[in-house]
Amino acid sequence: MQGYSTPFSLPRAHTLLGRAGLALIGSVALCDIITIKICGSNANRVMSQGVHFIYPIFCVLFLLLIAPALSRSWCPALIIGLPPPRPFPVRYVLLALPMLGFAIASVFVVYVPLSYIAPRFVEWRLSDPVRLISGTSAVANVLSFLCIVFVGPVFEEFVFRGLLLTRWTIKWNVRRAIFLSSVLFGLLHTDVVGAFFFGYALCVLYIETQSLFVPIGVHATYNGILWIVAGGGMLIADFDLQTETTISELQSIWWVGLSAAIIFTPWAVAFVKNNIPKASWRVPYLALQEDDMAEEVQGGQPAVALGQV
Repeated sequence: MQGYSTPFSLPRAHTLLGRAGLALIGSVALCDIITIKICGSNANRVMSQGVHFIYPIFCVLFLLLIAPALSRSWCPALIIGLPPPRPFPVRYVLLALPMLGFAIASVFVVYVPLSYIAPRFVEWRLSDPVRLISGTSAVANVLSFLCIVFVGPVFEEFVFRGLLLTRWTIKWNVRRAIFLSSVLFGLLHTDVVGAFFFGYALCVLYIETQSLFVPIGVHATYNGILWIVAGGGMLIADFDLQTETTISELQSIWWVGLSAAIIFTPWAVAFVKNNIPKASWRVPYLALQEDDMAEEVQGGQPAVALGQV
């Protein structure tokens, strides 16, 4: 494909970090303004409701701030890839169920033993200011659902699978790119092990289907199930939604994690074994460019893949 340069030559890492910092500052400021307008001067209500606004505002501000730099060095169609399959394969959506089961197992396997060694660290890691469901605010519930099921999956898949996986594949190779992007994805979530595996699986689906719509769909399904089970279940059970999970509560239900580990770990191991990254794997950016370049080759000479030059 003539006329295209290697993507993401701009912005550089420090530019992205700076834009993320500005977006965070801006999202916190705008969040305070919005929640004060809604909640008045009640500080507790401002804090409890405001957390629902920060993430979507941050996503919008960050994308707006990096858009000028990205527009100089990338082609959106080559990151998004192919259109979503029609009908959307049920087998991809169903992957969200064992992924969630493995995530539950990993939380207990990691944090229950750690709770006996470093209880304060575990309490800090498991304390989540963003509630899935609020027992008192319909607005917060709607914002939580939209953010978790729609905004989060689209933004995170675009950044982690679309931008980072593609950039690092070209800079290094697809194996290292899948590993590093999954590690970073895991570190930014409370459930590090489960999120790492989740990120790895979505990288595989992105490459296998050559479409960003597939990991977005699976991610949205995963988050939707989590919202319904964790949030709706708490409302039905009439739990105190403002109480953090305590160490004693976590340790008392250790059997939940053990059961989930017995059921879902074999599936996770089999998934990784059947999807070990191969050197021949291509992210959509490279695969689509190679297809286009191959059509332009005269005399049957093989096209040279961008990134292998």
